[in-house]
Amino acid sequence: MHEKSVINDMETTIPKRVFQYEIDEQIGEGKNGVVYLATDTSLDRTVALKVIRPEVSERPDFARHTRPGLPSLVKLDHPAIAGTYDIIEHDGQTVIVGEYVEGRPITDLFHGGPVDVESFLKAAQQIASALVYAHENALVHGNLQPTNIIVDDENHVKLVDFCLPRAPISDHSEADEEPELTLAYASPEEISGEKARPGSDMFSLGSVLFETLSLKAPFTGYTSHEIAQAVLYGKPEFDLLRRRNVSGDIVLLLESLLTKKRDERCSSAAQLAITLETMGHFEQTYNSVDSDRKRRIPPRAYLIISLLAIFLLIVWFFSTIFR
Repeated sequence: MHEKSVINDMETTIPKRVFQYEIDEQIGEGKNGVVYLATDTSLDRTVALKVIRPEVSERPDFARHTRPGLPSLVKLDHPAIAGTYDIIEHDGQTVIVGEYVEGRPITDLFHGGPVDVESFLKAAQQIASALVYAHENALVHGNLQPTNIIVDDENHVKLVDFCLPRAPISDHSEADEEPELTLAYASPEEISGEKARPGSDMFSLGSVLFETLSLKAPFTGYTSHEIAQAVLYGKPEFDLLRRRNVSGDIVLLLESLLTKKRDERCSSAAQLAITLETMGHFEQTYNSVDSDRKRRIPPRAYLIISLLAIFLLIVWFFSTIFR
C-alpha cells in the first residue's frame, strides 16, 4: 500500500513514491503546481518533480497549447536550461521530472551591493544563449520571471519551468485582494490575451533584467488589474538604473527590450546575444587594463567602443521599421 501525502491547496493526493521516484520533501509551490525534491531510485540521482495543479491542467489553453509541447522539453540540451528527464501521468495528474537546480533568483544577484557589470553581462549572455537555442527549436519559455532564472554560487544560470504559462489575465479582476505578481513580467501582448511568442520572452527578460539592476520590478500595482495596466501603458523608471550607475548602453538595451509594441522591440534572442557579447568583450578588455594605463587612454576611446553596442541597436531598430 502506498502512503499518501496531501499536496497543499490541491484537492488530490500524491503517493510517497511515483514509479521509481521517492518523494523526499516539498521545496516549492506556485500557481502552476507544487515542486518536490525526489530521488530517482533507478539512477540514484536527485530530481525535482513538478506536479501540475488540476485546475491548470484542465484549462483549455493548457490542453491545447501546453500539454502537447511538454514532451519536446526532454529533447532540450543546453547548459543554461534545466534538464527535463520525463513527462509522466499519475492518477490523472501531469508530473514533470526535471533537473534539481540549486541557487537563487537572478534578481538577488546584486542585493546588498553595487552592480557588477561584468557579472551582469555574463548572466544575461547565458540567458540569451538559452533563448536562442529554445527559439530555434520552436519553443517559447512563456513564463520568464525571477524565480524561473536561477543563478548558482559560480554565477552559472539555469532557466526552469519552460512552457508552463501564467494564469490568464481574465482570471484576475480589479477587486483581487492578492495581486498576481508574475503579471509584472508578462508582455503587453500576453496581457491582451495573445499567445506568447519569442518576442514576448524578450519583453519578459527585459523586465527581469531591469529588476536585477534596479532592485525594483518595472511594473507594479496593488492589484492584478493595476499591474496589468502598468504593463500595457506604464513606463519603467529608468532613472533608477542611472542612480545605480548602470551605463547608458545597458539602459538603452533595456529600453529596446521593454518597448510595448512587439514589432518595434528587440524581439530576436540572436540579436540580443550579439549585442551582449559586444558589450561583454568591451567590459573584459576595460577591466584587464591596469589603472595607470586606463588613465593614459583617452576617455573618448571607451566612449567610441561603448557607442558600438548602441549603434548595433540603432541599426536593428531602423531595420524593423523599413523591412
